[in-house]
Amino acid sequence: FWKNKKIYPDIVVQNRKTKAVTILDTKWKIPKDNLPADADLKQIFVYNEYYDLGESIKGALVYPDTPSLEVIHYKFINKKHSCSILGVEIINDDGNVSHEATLNSLKEYIS
Repeated sequence: FWKNKKIYPDIVVQNRKTKAVTILDTKWKIPKDNLPADADLKQIFVYNEYYDLGESIKGALVYPDTPSLEVIHYKFINKKHSCSILGVEIINDDGNVSHEATLNSLKEYIS
């Protein structure tokens, strides 16, 4: 039934030196009470399992940054992979899309 089905996260990054894998799943909503939806956590869990390349793996739900959003790191029980909540700055103080700020936010988590 599932033989021909593939799943694709938004972004998969593999560190060239360490071979560590980071999976980023972007969300365009603000998590209520700073908690991800159950479906979002399940989604990143499945991505982590699917893309497990034998090295360390971590996943992140990436939300637009808001003053109330806290960066949180969760470790899945009995698994070597994890999930984090990240807030990424998209619009700078001038009201423009800030590619540099977005990349810097992600780079900090990936490295």
